Amino acid sequence: EPYTDAEIDAIMQKALSGKTPTVAEQRQFKHAFLKEMEKMSEKYGMTFPKGAGSQVDDFIRAFADRYSAEELKKVAKTDYKNTQKALNI
Repeated sequence: EPYTDAEIDAIMQKALSGKTPTVAEQRQFKHAFLKEMEKMSEKYGMTFPKGAGSQVDDFIRAFADRYSAEELKKVAKTDYKNTQKALNI
């Protein structure tokens, strides 16, 4: 059974505090993360790439062109160098 948002937040806080989540918690977090990626892809009509590299840079530019750099901040961490480079910041 999938965890609730509150349980996923608790797992995340556990990891951020330096404690290692259990294997089951790690699986649930991964499942929740991938599910959220699917939801965002459906909402925006664009497949959100995983990882890093030129495909992510291309996606950043395409997303910002289609929606805006402000909207990008709602779905991505924008203080990475590749994001700044892709947006010419």
